[in-house]
Amino acid sequence: MKEYTENIRHDINNTIQTIESTNKDLLTKREQIISAIGDSLKQLKSFIVKYEFKTPKEEILFFKKIKPQIHSQLIFYTRIYNIEKKLKTQSKSMQSSYLNNELLRLNEVSCCSKEFEKYYRMNSTNMDHLYFTRDNNDTISDRDCLFIDRDPLFSTGYDYEVANIIAGDLLKIYIKEKLEILKNDLCNSFISVISEEKLHWTDSKVSLIELIYGIQASGSVNHGKVDLKNLVICFEAIFNIEIGDFYRTFLEIRDRKKSRTQYVDRMKEALLIKMDKLDS
Repeated sequence: MKEYTENIRHDINNTIQTIESTNKDLLTKREQIISAIGDSLKQLKSFIVKYEFKTPKEEILFFKKIKPQIHSQLIFYTRIYNIEKKLKTQSKSMQSSYLNNELLRLNEVSCCSKEFEKYYRMNSTNMDHLYFTRDNNDTISDRDCLFIDRDPLFSTGYDYEVANIIAGDLLKIYIKEKLEILKNDLCNSFISVISEEKLHWTDSKVSLIELIYGIQASGSVNHGKVDLKNLVICFEAIFNIEIGDFYRTFLEIRDRKKSRTQYVDRMKEALLIKMDKLDS
């Protein structure tokens, strides 16, 4: 059994490397990898349903270690396929937001129970005979695994949970790496724009300060929970301008005798005129 399963794992790794090295588009690669791992799992199932484990220890080894390591690859590549399909139509900033949300979701979602996850991560063994032998198959725990994994001759239920934990750990690493790449790309794009000085604030500093305070007051950034100083730093960098003492300037804006929102009013009027022209 050990030799057979090691050969399957070796073949899967070679197949993944071969497919990844081709010039095909990313989603096509993922589809081919998923298909290849699925075929290998079917081969493994055909072997195991006919195989008689020599000892309970061998059966536990298979369902606790060997099968989850293979099945986790299928879960992992299926999930990154879905993620990459989603990212394909999004801007880099939207991709970053989506991946951060996926990472938060991964950290919140656990397997069948916190107790089992703790048991597995602590490398405990005292309950292995209940979790990883088919005589104690718990189909209730087998929540959303593939059809191939629902056969009681090929699953204990909890072997899927182990595969799910492994896949989740791999997915967290994958997402963090993608986020780091996106972060660098976005930073480089931002630096490129700033260094080439493509954007200049051509209105008054007072108007810009009014805009910044308006953005914070309206809750448009971080639901309003953003430090004004950080907003000012961002606008100074974007528009190549030194704003200065924005606190004092805002006091002057508040003391205006007529409209205290002169820039916002002017911006609204200009926008309405633009819309009217486009409608005509």
